[in-house]
Amino acid sequence: MPNGFTARLHHMDELEFKNLTLDYSEDGAIAIITLNRPKALNALNSETLQELGAALEACLEPPETMALIITGSGEKGFCHVQILHPQPSRFACHTLVP
Repeated sequence: MPNGFTARLHHMDELEFKNLTLDYSEDGAIAIITLNRPKALNALNSETLQELGAALEACLEPPETMALIITGSGEKGFCHVQILHPQPSRFACHTLVP
């Protein structure tokens, strides 16, 4: 977690994530979501996408939050995304790097 950032939960006291973290700056103006699956290049599987959706909704809750940073843990890449086309045998993979 960057200096000056704290983990903060708002209306969802039971909000816990397996594949990412959600932190806020001390004044609450900046939310930071960190994808935390470095061995899988922070790939967005269905569970991670659900968690990301919940984290994004949580970021909309506090009125003082003015900015959102999405980052990834590890050193190899920000996020690996698999885009499936209508025919399951055809797909494209993309890795976003810093």
